[in-house]
Amino acid sequence: MVYIKTISKNLWPGYTPPFNDELFSSWLFRLSKEHRIKTFSFCKEKLHGIPIWNRDIDMFPTKSLLQIFNQHTIISNKAFYNLFLSSYEGIIFEKINLKGKTSGVLPIGVYHRKRKRNGLLYCPNCFKKGNLYFKKTWRLTTSIVCTDCLCLLYDRCPECSAPIIFHRLDIGKKSILDVPNITYCFNCNFNLAKTDIIKANNFYLEYQKFINKTIKFGYNEVCNYSFQYFKVIFKLCSLFSTTSEKWIKFKTYYEQTRKNSNLNLSKEFVYLTFEERSNLLIESYKLLKNWPNNFINFCLLNDINYTDFWRDKRDLPPYFIYKVLKLDT
Repeated sequence: MVYIKTISKNLWPGYTPPFNDELFSSWLFRLSKEHRIKTFSFCKEKLHGIPIWNRDIDMFPTKSLLQIFNQHTIISNKAFYNLFLSSYEGIIFEKINLKGKTSGVLPIGVYHRKRKRNGLLYCPNCFKKGNLYFKKTWRLTTSIVCTDCLCLLYDRCPECSAPIIFHRLDIGKKSILDVPNITYCFNCNFNLAKTDIIKANNFYLEYQKFINKTIKFGYNEVCNYSFQYFKVIFKLCSLFSTTSEKWIKFKTYYEQTRKNSNLNLSKEFVYLTFEERSNLLIESYKLLKNWPNNFINFCLLNDINYTDFWRDKRDLPPYFIYKVLKLDT
């Protein structure tokens, strides 16, 4: 520890600030490397045994975690909270679900210290440019394109198809202090920065820029509250990929628009492959574009009414969609 008298704190000597839009777990991994301590050892020593890797640590900060970082770093409370996905509350989702899945956040499938799901994305070109950290936006269901690099994101190692689990990079390497940097695959040691770059087409870029703008401002021309817009986007994605015969009109429409799609209808929307999920998001975005004309035409052509779209009486749809379904179609 280094005691700084002016702020009355014992600071960690290897402190490094988080990058813009960095995910907490990514910053924590980099902190451990700056201290030349293995990730698990750093958490055990510096975080006093607080459970970290056996849960989705990026969802929200605990009070005890905040207290430790207050004591030993110079990061502000606002900047610290902004590292977590809970900072999207009221923007992408109305309220974070502390006991299960949160709409808009990709599940990582925590199993002890392993991750069973492909819930963390990455941009290979960002890594190529030397931006060696993982962004918070790379955990969002809506993320499919890096608008800085104009290319598609990836949700797995292209060599072995393993999920991205960077905190396991130094496991089983007791005699080695310097582990590969955060851009390597924990399973096969492939450098993710060498992943082939796939340029996004213009419509994908349009979609992602619109989504990013909606997140930034908290509203768009469709809806005054962004979390309500995303609620409808995710609803459409679920209806298009459902196995239930109750929503057959939506499934039929999607199958007709995606004749060559190999959609695995045995899975929930968030568990589909990156390509399948991207197609569903784009199709849903198209229906809400040029609001409300595209959506009204879709409902008229496919004979869709209010009960076809929304049957949950305990959870009413956002008003902007309710108005169209009840009054305009």
